[in-house]
Amino acid sequence: MIVFDRLETREHAVFVEIASRKCAIVSWRFRPTNENLAGAVVSVTRSYSPTGPFVAVAEVPGSTTYYRDANALMGDKWREVYYKLRVTSPDGSDESEVMGVRSHPSMEAIAARRRADLALRLEGVPCVIYSRRNEGGRCPACWDAVLKTVSSSRCTSCYNTGRLGGFYSPVLTQVKIMPVAMINEPADTLRQTEQTTGMVSFFPLVKPRDVIYEVNKGKRWRITQVTPTEIHRIPIHQDIVMIGLNPDDVEHSLPIPSGLTTVIPQWKDQRTYLKALVRDYEIMPVEERQGKDPGAVDFTPMGS
Repeated sequence: MIVFDRLETREHAVFVEIASRKCAIVSWRFRPTNENLAGAVVSVTRSYSPTGPFVAVAEVPGSTTYYRDANALMGDKWREVYYKLRVTSPDGSDESEVMGVRSHPSMEAIAARRRADLALRLEGVPCVIYSRRNEGGRCPACWDAVLKTVSSSRCTSCYNTGRLGGFYSPVLTQVKIMPVAMINEPADTLRQTEQTTGMVSFFPLVKPRDVIYEVNKGKRWRITQVTPTEIHRIPIHQDIVMIGLNPDDVEHSLPIPSGLTTVIPQWKDQRTYLKALVRDYEIMPVEERQGKDPGAVDFTPMGS
């Protein structure tokens, strides 16, 4: 049976993070199991009191590890939001404890998250992130139950992870990818490796061996190192190191689903800036300046 994992504090591994003044992100973790997560459904309910009543807000597949609640209405500084989850599978169901916000970010941290997401929206490129599974049913095609390892690195049922499905449901987001370093690794045969660094938002949390698919170029990367940036222990964004997949790596077979919704909302900065003023005379064609008094011509905002 699929159940929520428990931490050393005996609390369920359900976490609530404030993404903005209007949005909260709920994420969860299951206890390691051999049951197929694709057959499970997670029901998300929300309340503004720990005792309820709880209102159903979403139902997501068991292979998904988070839900972005864009209607959490966190604009009231004194409002607390609580979530209770229920996972239902063919073998039964499990209900989480009531969980509130794990840590209240300061206004500075929220502003820093907003600036980081703005930078990613302007400088990043659309990417699909595949989070590697660490629980779920073992692959029936390549898992060796005696040796406790995979017997084939080309299995398209688990993608060399040993877990059926291989990766959780992908997440569409923006990733800032720096120029690629081209490295020659001399050996029996010369190996040319592509390595680069990048930046991801504070959510989703990434880890080594996760896969990134660069939508515009069709390039796939494997994350090798993750370094989070924090303010007062509140994650702001994640700096990553990644290498390009080899042409024969099985992760190239990961499907690209349609209808994904980006994690970073397409909001616009509403601030306006004063435009520089220039005289009409300065932008007039030379032939029209004859007989004109430069000091008597009206000002025009630059760019209007």
